[in-house]
Amino acid sequence: MTVTSSSNRDPRMRSTKAKRNTASLLSPATSPIESVGRTTAAGPTSTAGWTDKAQSTSAGTRFDKPRSSSPTLPTDGNPRRKSASSTHFRRQRGALTLMLGLLLLMGSTILTLSAVRVGIIEQRIANNEVRAKEAQQAAQAGLDYALARAGRGDAIDNPPAVTTTGDATYDIVLTATEDDDETCIRSEANARGDDSIKAVATECFQQKRLLSGKSAQGFASDLPPMVINGCLSGATGTPNIYPRDCDNEMDEEECESIALASSADSSCLDLGHLEVNNNDQAVIRPNAFEGSAWDYVFDISKEKFKALAAANDHSSPRLLWITSEIIKKEKWTEKDIDSSPTAPVVLVYEKSAGCPKINGNITIYGIVYVETSEDCNANGWGKTDIYGSMVFEGNVTKLTANTAFRYWGLADKDAEDDDSLDGLQLDRVFSASRIPGSWHDWN
Repeated sequence: MTVTSSSNRDPRMRSTKAKRNTASLLSPATSPIESVGRTTAAGPTSTAGWTDKAQSTSAGTRFDKPRSSSPTLPTDGNPRRKSASSTHFRRQRGALTLMLGLLLLMGSTILTLSAVRVGIIEQRIANNEVRAKEAQQAAQAGLDYALARAGRGDAIDNPPAVTTTGDATYDIVLTATEDDDETCIRSEANARGDDSIKAVATECFQQKRLLSGKSAQGFASDLPPMVINGCLSGATGTPNIYPRDCDNEMDEEECESIALASSADSSCLDLGHLEVNNNDQAVIRPNAFEGSAWDYVFDISKEKFKALAAANDHSSPRLLWITSEIIKKEKWTEKDIDSSPTAPVVLVYEKSAGCPKINGNITIYGIVYVETSEDCNANGWGKTDIYGSMVFEGNVTKLTANTAFRYWGLADKDAEDDDSLDGLQLDRVFSASRIPGSWHDWN
């Protein structure tokens, strides 16, 4: 085989080889085998349609490019250019991430809104609880107000409105119900501007009065003009008793005209010349009570009475505790008593003071109590009017003339028929206490 030297080759072949070498340098996918083939091959040969077998030409032996599974390079020789399907696939790779992000955003938004809604509801619940507690406290304040008034003996009326620190205002309405010696108060508190917020509290109180009894005016409405813990005898000179006049009472069925009440039986009560007015109605009540006359008339102890009298608070009725020392040293007499239908007195003669001699044109509005249990010789009484009750703790003898014992209710009728004196109070309330177990917060 004749080998032609490269120096004797055709210039066209050298030009073709130079171009092929230039193309191989520009292509990054050229394999070493292809490079060898190209350097040893001669003649113009196209790179398209190569096979993996060696081919012989007149210019020499050429090795074709091996087949590869990689994508075919673009025909324009640009390795950076990709097919349309590859570009579309790369654009679609972020869709799932976007969907997940949106779902997370929606979830966090829902959780945030739910948390805000729960917070608002809890705030409303807390506000309602605060308002409900305020309303309950306002209702309790109404009960405390009623207790204070009941302890002073004042009429129960509605207290002023209550304003809390949160500027909420509650109106309080009190309703009183009297049952025997108890007074039950219903207190209802309503929030201004919101009728749904209200509270109710009810409690019963028991008043401690001066006089025993169950009526609103105390025992004064039934207190006889004379009470004796013992016997009556030897009345002379026609002293007078004026009992309750039931003909002028509104409730005539329950009215009782008691002229004298005694712990003794009827055989021990010799009225003598004692003149009892309203004979058709008047009742002499023997065996009216057991024990002391004090407990029959009064609802407080003697010690409490004495302490209140020493305090000298000038409340009505005024309380006076008279001892022998006061009579002797201060030369006190019944003329020193200043009383009227609107300012009555309760006058107690201690045992040491003995049985008094009340005379000298004196009018006493109230109650006179003589503590001594010895026989009280009333000889020497005269020109004395007592509107209320005369109470003796022992036997009474020799009541004399010009002495009148009148039922307390006649005080306003005999005072020139002044209508302003109607319903005068001889009783007095000293305190009030809560009845255990009576409180409740429902209607």
